[in-house]
Amino acid sequence: MVADLKAGGYGAGDLRTAGFSAPAMRSTGYTASDLTEAGYTAAELKGAVYTASELKSAGFLASQLRAAGYSSTDLGFAGYTEFVVQGRSLGYTPADVARAGGTTAALLEAGYSALELRIAGFTASELKTAFYPASDLRAAGYTASEMKAAGYTASGLRSDGYGASELFQAGYAPFPKGPGCPSDVEGVSVATSA
Repeated sequence: MVADLKAGGYGAGDLRTAGFSAPAMRSTGYTASDLTEAGYTAAELKGAVYTASELKSAGFLASQLRAAGYSSTDLGFAGYTEFVVQGRSLGYTPADVARAGGTTAALLEAGYSALELRIAGFTASELKTAFYPASDLRAAGYTASEMKAAGYTASGLRSDGYGASELFQAGYAPFPKGPGCPSDVEGVSVATSA
């Protein structure tokens, strides 16, 4: 019936007004753009199994697709760059944004804290690469061992609040105490790392 009406010159807007659903319209070849112009919502188009990419091409925003129930992965594959930056305001977790292709640097730009990224499973190395301050990683609970694995020096970690015993336990080499030896109060070098 929709095909006959379409062949008879009725447009998508006319058919919407007549009560035809988005799935019925899709089955006759209407594009997401056609249905968007006719006033169908993102949720209706999702119900007609249009992809996030098709809805992006039709002019929908990432926030509209999120509200319609598209996943973070759908938005990422559709190429929504603003999704990565607005992921937090759209209600996505750092892990959602990362699964959709967002980089750790984009997560920093979007305002996610080092603690949020730690909870989401990001390593100290990943946060260092994105230029999160070491003091933020310390506040997020990354251990001196994790920081060492990420490539931080003992002197840098000491200035960010890690204690000598933490640095020693992390594997930074102790130096003998005495005149002329570069050591701190517990014999852990703060000038060099192992």
